[in-house]
Amino acid sequence: MENLELPHREIGALQMGKASKPGCRAAPATLLAAALGAALTACTTVTTTTPAGERVARTPEEFSAYVEQVFRYENRVGSDLIDHYELAEAAGSHPRADLLAAEERMIESCRYLHEVIISHLEGRVPDLALKMKLVDTIADCEYAARDVSRLIGVAGQSVVLESATAP
Repeated sequence: MENLELPHREIGALQMGKASKPGCRAAPATLLAAALGAALTACTTVTTTTPAGERVARTPEEFSAYVEQVFRYENRVGSDLIDHYELAEAAGSHPRADLLAAEERMIESCRYLHEVIISHLEGRVPDLALKMKLVDTIADCEYAARDVSRLIGVAGQSVVLESATAP
């Protein structure tokens, strides 16, 4: 599978449901959740591990709902980050190093979520290996998005389904 290094604006466009290619549009998050649920129905539980090391078990339906919530949350944070950068640029300031580092962590942590979404946008069904990578990294994606949100000072709620305490 190709390495998906997307520029900030392109990730934002994907997150906001805008396509960079004519005639291409984002699939609703509910389709993503349904596809994941269908792929994991053979499992009785889907267990993820939070960045703090806590293991959380969910039914496939609960996991699909969690993935959709993380996608929507990370989408909001990505949109807020784009707005933050545009305001900073207009004010003549440069992004802080800690924010840039947190953004990179979010991009890397959410990489498999984005790959699953891109698969759906391209009309492909993600393979089992990619779905399992998503299971392994979805909590990291949520926590990385929380960190970016905190750094840009956006008040809001994370999905807070993994644990009440963030690392």
